[in-house]
Amino acid sequence: MKGFKRPSPKELFEDPGTYHDFLISPRAEDFEGQEFDRKEVRLDSANQLKRIKESVVECVSAFANSNRQGGVVILGIADDGRIKGLRHVDEDILNSILRVDAKLKNQASRVSHYSCIN
Repeated sequence: MKGFKRPSPKELFEDPGTYHDFLISPRAEDFEGQEFDRKEVRLDSANQLKRIKESVVECVSAFANSNRQGGVVILGIADDGRIKGLRHVDEDILNSILRVDAKLKNQASRVSHYSCIN
């Protein structure tokens, strides 16, 4: 990884602006792993909504079970680092995607919003 420091999940969650270059890294392998995942939110069909909800819950659960630091799931950025955003997602639908606590047992999650601009 050249040009940016790989943060801990806590560092990224608390200060995402400092790690902007990391967030938009064009190579998925530089970003994704045991602690981080990016998801483009496409809602062309009800099936895609179901898949993104399941994928977010699966990621949060995996992060909680695989390491002490947990992890961070970033919505609105594609695997190749392109910012896709969430403006096309209705607030109620976005909230339904982010309500992972109700689906997890013995695990906790926190949600934060950061406006990421190219």
